[in-house]
Amino acid sequence: LRSGRRLPHTICSIDEELVLRSQSDPGQNGAALDGRDRFAGNALEVRECVDILSGIRDPMAEDTRELSLQLSAEMLRLSSAAKTHQEAYRLAEESLTSGKALEFFKRLCVIHGGNLEALPVAKQKLEVRALQDGFVAGFATKKIGYACILLKAGRQTAEDKIDPSSGVEFHKKIGDAVKAGETLFTIHGDDSSAFVKVAARLEQSVTYSLQKPSVPALILKTLT
Repeated sequence: LRSGRRLPHTICSIDEELVLRSQSDPGQNGAALDGRDRFAGNALEVRECVDILSGIRDPMAEDTRELSLQLSAEMLRLSSAAKTHQEAYRLAEESLTSGKALEFFKRLCVIHGGNLEALPVAKQKLEVRALQDGFVAGFATKKIGYACILLKAGRQTAEDKIDPSSGVEFHKKIGDAVKAGETLFTIHGDDSSAFVKVAARLEQSVTYSLQKPSVPALILKTLT
């Protein structure tokens, strides 16, 4: 977390030397793997983005939607498209809800040779269930990251091959109540040979609490 907080400061200092306007929002460490997102995995994450752009609301995708709007608003403000963050946020939300953002994203995909209609879907799935009652107090993001590598949803070296259909689906966030046997994760992949090891790592990644923990802020601080 300390290194994660240093990074935006470093970026801002570099931009100052280059006379660039910049702003950075340091979020929670490992935010992409701690239940903030609905998915971790290539095609799964793209599908989440398309759902958000299409106006499909899912509780597990709300943080991604809100963070995207906040970041878009700051980019609009920094580019002088809006004078205030509130005005910029309104413009970003209008682009999202009107469908303009989705149409633009589709055009970008075509330009880069992509086809959203051909996103791969995993042939195999396995649910990973909670081991006890309580509240989700935290996730060991490193264990989740290595679980994704076992699924070929991530790389350990540049030469590692990626299975674009594979990944992990989150069903709970920090602070959510959970009962033993309730689904915490769903593993997606074409090759189920690593599912047992992946499930074990995911089970070990969860910290439980008998009392409801405080929920981490989506954005810790805005640096200018």
